[in-house]
Amino acid sequence: MTDKLSIRTMADYAAAGETPEVLFWVGCMGSFDDRAKKVTKAFAKLLNNAGVKFAVLGQEKAAPATRRVEQEMNSCSRCKRCRILRC
Repeated sequence: MTDKLSIRTMADYAAAGETPEVLFWVGCMGSFDDRAKKVTKAFAKLLNNAGVKFAVLGQEKAAPATRRVEQEMNSCSRCKRCRILRC
C-alpha cells in the first residue's frame, strides 16, 4: 500500500486565487537527502492530517536573497549554540 501525498505549490494556490496558511520551506536537505526526505514526508502528512492549508515552492527557484537569509539563520543558530555551550 502506498500513501499518495497531496501537496500543493504556491503556484497552485495563486492559480486558484487562494493563500495557504503556511509556506513549508523544505530546503535542500529535505528535497535531496534520503533520510531528510522521510522527515519531510512525515511532516507533510502531519500537516495534511491536521487540516493545515500549506504549500511548498515547487519548481520556482529560490531567490538569492532567500538563500542569504537561510544562511544567516543557520549561522545565527550556530552562534547561539556556541554561547550556550561556551565553545
